[in-house]
Amino acid sequence: MGDEQSIGGREGPEEQQAMAPREDSSEEHSSSGAQRPGAIHEEPSALNSAKAWAGDLFGQASEVIVRPGEFFDGLPREGGLWRATVFAIVMGAVAGILGFCLRVLPGFSSVFTMPLAAFAGTVVGAVLVHVLAMLAGGKGHLEASYRLAAYLMAFLPLVIVAGVLPYLNMAMAGYALYALILGAISVHGLEERRAWSVFGVVGAALLVLALLARFADHDGSHAAHELERLRAQQQRAAERLERQIEQLRQRQAK
Repeated sequence: MGDEQSIGGREGPEEQQAMAPREDSSEEHSSSGAQRPGAIHEEPSALNSAKAWAGDLFGQASEVIVRPGEFFDGLPREGGLWRATVFAIVMGAVAGILGFCLRVLPGFSSVFTMPLAAFAGTVVGAVLVHVLAMLAGGKGHLEASYRLAAYLMAFLPLVIVAGVLPYLNMAMAGYALYALILGAISVHGLEERRAWSVFGVVGAALLVLALLARFADHDGSHAAHELERLRAQQQRAAERLERQIEQLRQRQAK
């Protein structure tokens, strides 16, 4: 009997768990139904992903500008083009917005045309870079040239902003040429001497042509202004002469 009472007086772990009050479920229900005080509100995952993507993109842009050699040394040679294409288009959009706000570019349409111009410039630039790299003994593929041209669009917003001051954008374009040569050396495995010979000569020639075009435009606008000023002076002189002739006629009539 003693054994039976002792056995009957004990409950197994499962029976004790079944008889215990269900407090945890009510706590879980209350915590799921209402946010606990002091709890940190987490942002949606989509917003976090967008912020991380934007931070990564502009971080890459700063790396291209500040440390172009290191950036292009670690740039993958293959793996698709869409990331590089998105980068170039976004840099074009930033350049268009800055150009419109600073009144460097004409009209609000530049906000939409600059991304297209950046993409077109990437395609054309990739072909030119690849041809020059092959002439210099390059070993990379066209995809590597495309990536190089796309990430060089990081300089496009700076060139637009530098356009506020005369000839500062030309200096920024010269620095972009320096980054281009470092990138070509990295992605195509070029010898530095040959890279500087080919890319340096072609790039310097393009910069000189751009400077000459700027001087010609400045001289042309200055000449047009002077011509307009002389024409205005001649018109004022003709009007004075007509008034004097009219006054002389009136005196003779009297």
